[in-house]
Amino acid sequence: METLEAIKTRRSIRKFKPQPVSRQMVKELLEAAMFAPSAGNEQNLLLAAHAIGAVWASVYPLKDRVEGFWRLFSLPEGITPFALVPLGYPDQKPGPQERYHRLLSSVFSLGGSL
Repeated sequence: METLEAIKTRRSIRKFKPQPVSRQMVKELLEAAMFAPSAGNEQNLLLAAHAIGAVWASVYPLKDRVEGFWRLFSLPEGITPFALVPLGYPDQKPGPQERYHRLLSSVFSLGGSL
């Protein structure tokens, strides 16, 4: 899948099939995330996880969520959870969505409207 197509067709999946994700698939996703280009070498797992479905659930900086993660996962001191990215095989297929906004594109272009 081409990068631009992946970006345009990515949708948040909130309903997954009961099929477990294999350890090999998780390993491949982590490896892809480590190779994916990102600002500050943040290694974007979301782009890598597009193939099997993912939704970003923010944890940090919400204190109640951070504390909940510490308790739930018995995280060692000094580890701050940033986000939860559930992985699975989609049990839904959200349709395409038109997101191009001409007004916004003209705000961001230097020489006039795009």
